[in-house]
Amino acid sequence: MKKTRCDWNGFFKRKKQLLLYCTIYTVLAIVSFEAMWARWDISIVMMLCAMPVCVKKVNGWVERKHQAAIEAEFYKLLGQLSMAVSSGMSIENAMRESIVTGKKEYKTLSGDLEIVYRLLQNNYSVEYAFGVLAKKTHNEEIKTFTEILSVGIPAGINLAGLMRWISSVNRVRTDTEGEISRILNAPKYNNRIVMAMPVVCIVLFKNIAPSYIAPLYSGTGRIIMGFVLFIMVIAWVVGEKISVIDY
Repeated sequence: MKKTRCDWNGFFKRKKQLLLYCTIYTVLAIVSFEAMWARWDISIVMMLCAMPVCVKKVNGWVERKHQAAIEAEFYKLLGQLSMAVSSGMSIENAMRESIVTGKKEYKTLSGDLEIVYRLLQNNYSVEYAFGVLAKKTHNEEIKTFTEILSVGIPAGINLAGLMRWISSVNRVRTDTEGEISRILNAPKYNNRIVMAMPVVCIVLFKNIAPSYIAPLYSGTGRIIMGFVLFIMVIAWVVGEKISVIDY
C-alpha cells in the first residue's frame, strides 16, 4: 500500500494562524514595553525574551482549535454515514456520497476522508480505514472509535446504530461543553482586560500629559517601572492559573 500523503493544506493553515497571532503579539508587546520603558531597544529585547512563551501558548491554542474542528466534522460524518447505511447503502458508497455532497462541510477533513474512501474502495476493512484517519489526524476521539470498531465488528455490532448513537451523544456533549466553556472563560477575559488597563493608561498619559509621568522614565523611576512590570507578570500568571477550571 502507498503511504498516505501529508495534509499540507491543514499544516500550512495552522502555521499561518500561528504566524498571524505571533505578529499581533509582537506589535502589542513592543508597544506595551516601549510605553513602560520609553526605549525601543529594551522593548525589543524583552519582547524576544517573552516570545517562546507566546509561541507555545498560541501553538497550543491553534492545535486545540484544529482538533475541535476535526471532531466536529468527524461526528457530523458519523451522523450522515449512519443514515446512509441504515437505508441500505454500503459504507463505501455512503462515504463517497458524504464526500461529494458535503465537500464544503468538511473543510478540515476533506483530504483525509478521500483517503479513507480510497482505502474502502480497495477492500480494506472499515476499522483499518478509520485507523489511518486516526493516525493522520492524531485525534483521540477517532482513535477510540477505531478501537470500538476493531472489537465490535468481529462481534457483529450494528454499525449504523453505533454511529448514530455516538453522533447523538457527541451532539449533546458538545452543546453542554460549549455552554460550560462560555461560563468559565469569563474570568480569563476579565483577567486579561484588567492586565491591559495599566498599559492603556500609561499610553494615554504619555500622549495627553507626558510631563506627568516623565519622572518614571529616568533614575529611580525606571526601577519603579521594572517593579511594576514584575508585579504585572506575576499577577498575569496567577490570574491565568486560577481561571483554569477542569471539568
